[in-house]
Amino acid sequence: MPLPAQRLTTLAQVVLDVTYVDDDMRIARGGTSGTPFVFLKTALPSADCWRAITEKKPVGSRAVGGTLLGTAAIVGLKAVSRPVRIGAALVAVGAAALISSSGGIVVGKDADLERQTSADEE
Repeated sequence: MPLPAQRLTTLAQVVLDVTYVDDDMRIARGGTSGTPFVFLKTALPSADCWRAITEKKPVGSRAVGGTLLGTAAIVGLKAVSRPVRIGAALVAVGAAALISSSGGIVVGKDADLERQTSADEE
């Protein structure tokens, strides 16, 4: 059974260097990684499925970290083998880092406004 799509509140900056644009395609490279991206225009209804995810209320990193921390604690306490206890401890450390995290990707009206402003300047 697939898990429902969730949004994590995160804060990051993504820079794409666009190298080609026409009416149906855009080719870009990641500004820091150089990873190529090819975006194609399509009329498929499934192409807009991302909108439903962006309209959901974000799941906070503290909620995800708390869930992971609780799960790691239960697994660590119930585990009989040392490798499982060590794995649970590592998950707990990652969960604690997630709980104390304050960063990630933010998408909102400001990002849309910024995109529109840059398009107008070109």
